[in-house]
Amino acid sequence: MRNDSSHSNPVSGGTARRFSNQSSGPRQTVAHHLRRKVTSGDWKVGAQIPTSKDLAEHYSVSPAVIREALAALAREGLIVTQPGRGNFVTASVRGSHFVPSGVIRWSDLVASSGAGSVIKLIPPEQVAAPKPDMLTRERLGDATLSRQYIRLYRSSVYRDKPLALSDTYVDEGLYRRHRNDFDTYATMVAMDRLAGVTVKDGFQFFKVIEADVEIAWHLDIISGDSVGESNMWLIDDNNTVIYQARHIFSTDFINFRFDLDLEN
Repeated sequence: MRNDSSHSNPVSGGTARRFSNQSSGPRQTVAHHLRRKVTSGDWKVGAQIPTSKDLAEHYSVSPAVIREALAALAREGLIVTQPGRGNFVTASVRGSHFVPSGVIRWSDLVASSGAGSVIKLIPPEQVAAPKPDMLTRERLGDATLSRQYIRLYRSSVYRDKPLALSDTYVDEGLYRRHRNDFDTYATMVAMDRLAGVTVKDGFQFFKVIEADVEIAWHLDIISGDSVGESNMWLIDDNNTVIYQARHIFSTDFINFRFDLDLEN
């Protein structure tokens, strides 16, 4: 999905990235780079970030891509725009995972999943298809499961604090073809990078559960504490489930956002 190359950029004092403008991928990737500037401390709280023009030149993308990337960071509470002055890093630099009441945007999920460092708890292993519960089977309709999946069991850390625990099943053939991406990036970021893969349908359930001993140990909380659980399923254009993930989030990193439709 991306055509990346690097070149020196004296404005940034580092390495610039060149992205194609042909898909939504550049916006997501640029947003990821900018987000890391904030979360790593390269851009301090209260600091003014470079102008949109400078960022567009640095990343070799259109101003529209930069505007969309900055808008994503603003929605996460990482930056704030001051009219007539520019964009500034806010004091709220902790990760935010929004769970809207309506349709959630895939790009926002990709952005939030890429915000933390990933720790691989077990090596990738070949397993049988996960068994959906009754609610999921009803939502899957006539979609079929692959014969084999690769299980990726990982945890993620944000600013030295446990963020989430992820138990993901990826279609074996898809994983084998794109193993480098899945072994390098968070699974949703890896899915977003794939070329030649069409996802025709996807859905996600969210609920609050009690942490068992294993979840509590990984998230550094007390067994029985409340945690957020999301279950995501992606179906390709062959009507096959190619991705199923169960994410467990510490409640420190969950923020509910409800968008009101005032026209209806």
